[in-house]
Order: sequence, then C-alpha cells, then structure tokens
Amino acid sequence: MRRFLGSRPALGRWAIGLLALALVATGVLLWSRWQESLRWKLAEELRRAFAARDVAAVERLYDWTDVDAATRARVRLVILQEFELPVAAVFPLRSPPPDLSALTDFRPNLPPIGVIRVIHDTPDRLSSDFLMGNAGFGEVRLVNLVPVK
Repeated sequence: MRRFLGSRPALGRWAIGLLALALVATGVLLWSRWQESLRWKLAEELRRAFAARDVAAVERLYDWTDVDAATRARVRLVILQEFELPVAAVFPLRSPPPDLSALTDFRPNLPPIGVIRVIHDTPDRLSSDFLMGNAGFGEVRLVNLVPVK
C-alpha cells in the first residue's frame, strides 16, 4: 500500500483528507447525539417530577445562579400552578430556542440551547415551555430569567 501511495502522492493526500473528513463528521455526529440525549434526560427528569408532584425535584432542575429570593418564590408559585393540571407529555423541542433579544429588563441566567414542552392532559391541550441551557460540560439545566444589572 505504501508503495502504491508513494508512487502517487496526490492520491495519498486525498486519502488522508477523506479520512480526516470522515473522522470530523463522526465526531460531530457523536457530539450532537450526546447533546440530544442530555436534553431528553432533563425532559424525563422533569416528567418524573411532575408525575410525583415534587416541587423540590423541579427546583433542583433549575440553575439558580443570580436568582434572588423573590424570583425564586415566583418560580415556586408557577411550579405549584403547573401541578394543578395533569401532564400528557414532556419532550424537548427540536427547534432552536426563542429569540430573547427583545427582553430589555430581563436576561437568561444561562445561554438557552433549547426548549422543553410540557403538554397538559386537558381538552384544549394547554402547554408550557421551559428554556434549557448548558450549565457546564455535560450538564443541562432549566433557565431562569433574571433582572438585568
């Protein structure tokens, strides 16, 4: 093989280039699948917390960086209101996160990477969306909106 590639140096460079391209494509595919599995894991944890009506479990899914006590109390109230409705499905959306550039008084405490949708088991199929963001390598959390400083 070396003798064959050595006699045709352009062919050798092409083979190395194709191998590098294949390795990069495989790496990107594996990375995206891993990120998707993290999103589904967070959605499943949220579904379990809703099924158990466990406020503390839902609160553990949030990132509380830069969140004051008043905002934390409001989030807890929203969680309790969400528990009043039965849940039909919980899943991450494949669409990109919403554009938050129009917000002037608030900002997300993590860069949003997606949305988890909770569809309630009601006649009109009410739904709630939860922003999710990367809280570190391999960790996805729910996002809070905090006041701009």
